[in-house]
Amino acid sequence: MSDLTNSYRFNLSGYSSRNKRVAELLTEIRTFASSMGSTSAELACASGLQDLSDETFRIVVVGEFSRGKSTLINALLGARVLPTGAQPVTTILNHIRFGDQLRFRVVKRGGQSDELTQEQFRQIVAPQSPDPGDPSSAQLFQDAIEQISQISHAEVFYPSP
Repeated sequence: MSDLTNSYRFNLSGYSSRNKRVAELLTEIRTFASSMGSTSAELACASGLQDLSDETFRIVVVGEFSRGKSTLINALLGARVLPTGAQPVTTILNHIRFGDQLRFRVVKRGGQSDELTQEQFRQIVAPQSPDPGDPSSAQLFQDAIEQISQISHAEVFYPSP
């Protein structure tokens, strides 16, 4: 194996001990937050502890508009799951998670969620730009923007190894 390949390997040997130490610290902070009556800090610590126990790694892909983020994610998944295009396409934050089958869900700002078909998902995250000469397409676009404003994020479940 080349030195370049080795340099990109993750060293997880200390992961377990670091994970345990962070859990201890979060537990201490949670206890302190509870004694101070800070419910929001207590809940944040509880959420962090749950994330640690799930042992889920998160990869965040960020960048400017139309720079290939969705294309990169599709390449990593080995399928065209997220919409792509030359112009800015994806309009909301997407969480890609493992699932037994491809499915889509939007989570609204109030916490309520709705299951979607792939076509419904594409229409929401990549609404068609309005045709300048067509008032009905402008209204459809405006309706899509209104719907998007009420969405916290989308969850995409995909059976990728």
